[in-house]
Amino acid sequence: MMLCAQVALGQEWSTISYGIRSAIKTNTIYDIHFSSDSLLYIASAKGLWQYNGLEFTEIPIANGESMNGSYLREPQAGQIYMQDFNGQLYLQIDDSLYLQTPPKEIGVKIIAIHLGEDYIYYINGKKIFVYSYDGQQKSMLTYPNGSFNEFVSINGVVGMILSRPGKTKLMVSAQVKDETLKVYDEEWSFNFEHQFQNQRLIKDQVKRQLYTPDQSLLIDWSKCSQEITPRLVRRISNTTLVGCVEGLYIPNSNRLMLKGKYITDILKDHEGNIWVATLNKGLHKLISLKSYFYPIDNDEKAVHLIHKKGDQLIYADIGSNVYRYNGEVFESFFKSPKKSYPKNLYFDSLHNVYVFSGGYLQTFSSNLEPLIYQGSYGKLVKDSNGYAFNKFRIGGRCLYAKLEDFYTIQKHLKSKNLPQTRYTSPHYKNVLYNGKINSIVFKENFKSEDTYKWKNQLIYHYKDTLYYDNVDSPQVGYQVPIHSRFEKVSVINSRVYVQTGDSLLEFNLKAERVNATPRTNGLSQTIEFLSGDDKYLCVTTFDAVHVLDIATLKPLYKFTPQNGIASIDFNKAWVYDGLLYINGSQGITEITLGEQYYAQGSPSVTLDAVYIDGELMSGNQFSYQQNNLKINLKLRSFTANGKLHWRLNNNDWRTQEEFKQIRLDGLQYGNYNLEVYWLNDLGAQSKVLKYEFVIHKPYWLQWWFLLSTLGGSLGLALIWYIRRMRQLKLRNELENNLIASQMTALKSQMNPHFIFNALNSIQSLIVYQRTNEAFDYVDKFSVLLRQILNFSDQDFIPLNEEIDMLRNYLDMEKMRFDGNLGIEIKPCEDTNVQIPSMIIQPFVENAIKHGLLHKTTGQKVIKIRFELLNDDTLICEVFDNGIGRKAAQALQSENKRFGKSFSTNATQKRLELLQKVQLKRLGIEYSDLEDAEGNALGTKVRITIPIE
Repeated sequence: MMLCAQVALGQEWSTISYGIRSAIKTNTIYDIHFSSDSLLYIASAKGLWQYNGLEFTEIPIANGESMNGSYLREPQAGQIYMQDFNGQLYLQIDDSLYLQTPPKEIGVKIIAIHLGEDYIYYINGKKIFVYSYDGQQKSMLTYPNGSFNEFVSINGVVGMILSRPGKTKLMVSAQVKDETLKVYDEEWSFNFEHQFQNQRLIKDQVKRQLYTPDQSLLIDWSKCSQEITPRLVRRISNTTLVGCVEGLYIPNSNRLMLKGKYITDILKDHEGNIWVATLNKGLHKLISLKSYFYPIDNDEKAVHLIHKKGDQLIYADIGSNVYRYNGEVFESFFKSPKKSYPKNLYFDSLHNVYVFSGGYLQTFSSNLEPLIYQGSYGKLVKDSNGYAFNKFRIGGRCLYAKLEDFYTIQKHLKSKNLPQTRYTSPHYKNVLYNGKINSIVFKENFKSEDTYKWKNQLIYHYKDTLYYDNVDSPQVGYQVPIHSRFEKVSVINSRVYVQTGDSLLEFNLKAERVNATPRTNGLSQTIEFLSGDDKYLCVTTFDAVHVLDIATLKPLYKFTPQNGIASIDFNKAWVYDGLLYINGSQGITEITLGEQYYAQGSPSVTLDAVYIDGELMSGNQFSYQQNNLKINLKLRSFTANGKLHWRLNNNDWRTQEEFKQIRLDGLQYGNYNLEVYWLNDLGAQSKVLKYEFVIHKPYWLQWWFLLSTLGGSLGLALIWYIRRMRQLKLRNELENNLIASQMTALKSQMNPHFIFNALNSIQSLIVYQRTNEAFDYVDKFSVLLRQILNFSDQDFIPLNEEIDMLRNYLDMEKMRFDGNLGIEIKPCEDTNVQIPSMIIQPFVENAIKHGLLHKTTGQKVIKIRFELLNDDTLICEVFDNGIGRKAAQALQSENKRFGKSFSTNATQKRLELLQKVQLKRLGIEYSDLEDAEGNALGTKVRITIPIE
């Protein structure tokens, strides 16, 4: 089978496509543009899109639906204009497009708009209007009659191509200079015109060549096997690229890439990737790599095995075909009768033959001439002695022998009575055939997926142990426990590699561990395949091909479809003498390892904005309340995906998948230094972005507040001191008033009325010759006077002394009432408490004088009860069953001599003074006692007294 294939003779690219199945959802791309901040803008049939290398973002028209975007321009940094096919102009503001209304003087009908470097050119049916981007009109031109074709730009001159009767084409160029408009008329007889390095290019369709205006040959595609129609030319990375209707033409290799794709634009990003927009097949990213690419015209049969020896390149597909490269194309030279693809392919230098195995055994000469075919064999590999080793187990056997013996081994396999020589391992027994053919017969239930023979050692693993067994001497062998999850063992060029869950380990043939590398940075993925040569160990994982230094296991390179692998479905890679070959359905990627450039990308991270509680912030100084930050980032990573790394104030680095924003919540006050970088999957790291900001202390911790607080405290202390001095002075005055009040009360106790009543009573007793009673009365009167005099100079006295004085006084009053006075005094539990002296007697006297004295019937009774309310207050209640306050007040109004007791007023004043001095609630409460019909039953006085 002959397959159409071509090989690049120089630099090649791998391709990633974005089209109808991607986020942009269309294959029709009209224009692309890289903005000043390295964003890719895409004008497509589905509107305008923005791409940062990681995600596509639609830029919709404000208050409208997406429109076709035909043309893009950025006249000034950050000023993105888009023009649609209706000639309408839009400007991106924030995340939307806004329609730019043309100046009124242009009129309603606008044929076309052209966005120049410095000016906008509007054309209606008669004139060209030239405006600056800030809206200032610069010039206006009336152009000759003719049908407008298109705008063009050459050598900084913007013009239009007109078609008019009698002339093929007319070029009318308009250049704004010193605010004047110059007109150039020129006959043109060309059929290709585009700006390339400020030159007008002329195409000779007959010779299939492209010239500069000075007739210098620029491109010759006459040798191209396919007819092409050039549309635009770009010079990128010292390579000329020609965009054609039929695809992308590369003159230096005379190759047409992206066949069938109508090229509309070609650009290069800051990471070296080439972007190609097409009208019919979407957007394509070409990744530059110093490599060769062998395309395979075989969509249904992906590449499965690759072998390279000298100039001989062989591959086998996943069907039953094997191909060789003849210098131009791949041709099929073998097809397995069993329709089983080869599981292994190697060159046996001992016998000078190629060996294919996998369900069959087929050998070829060094010229790939078929030799011997034998069915029913699995994978054959050669050991260090030149013997072939059959890893395919038949009936629990692994066989090894010289290659020629494998052709006769089938008959021995059919025998069930195999001669047994000796046991060499707890897992298998060794069997010998005619001194030539050896068989390892594994015992029942023993399974080892990976079994190798090197020299006289059998290397395999069982459960979590690596075994080295000598097949000749059962006493010689090694057992290496692997203290991690065992995955696979491989032997490559006398090196033993063990894959565990967390490491890749290397052992020598003495079972000594000589190297190890952690399974990080992508090696953590499932390892599909290992291969190696004298310099490199190639590890194929699920999503990448890792190339390690075989001497140190240090990672050297990492390849993915993002930076060189042609097929996204690759699963194996082989290394031969410094050349790396990678399989896949799209073809074979060949990469020359060594000191060469490999596309890893150069991502960038910049600060976009800082938000606090949804508010956009400026500067880097924040209050203590503004401690929940959202740091928005701008990330550009066009070559590969990756992860964001950041840390705060030199703490441990953190990793996150989210690349747009970092959240910092609940920060304390202080100075902060945020460091951010992006590390892509290929190992390329952006520059570290540093953002320093300050969260200020709360105002109560600021120096000015502390200083003002100290000053305020001193001021308050001074004010308090002054007020305290005033209070002390006032208290002294109050105490003086209290003493005066006490003296007044004393005088009130000794009022003439009381003395005269006492003397009259004594006189009456003497007249009626009641001498003994008179003596008793005089005795009690003298005691009472002595008590009053003793108490007059004391502020507080014990309660029991106050009660004793009250008893003496009431006994005298009882004699005056001829015994018709019932007295009841109920003290509290603690009678040693200190109360103001002579505080109760005036109320008792007032009860007798106003309540009981005028009572004409029945027994006269007075009751006094004391109760401790708390540690500093005493309650005293004085009850009498006299005429009541209403009747007493009526008598007072008739006879003024029965006015209110002066002693009662003095006592009230004393209590008020005490309350101000001791800051306690004190006072007197009167209650009228009545029966159910409202008749007076007496009076109760409740006195709240401070105690010491």
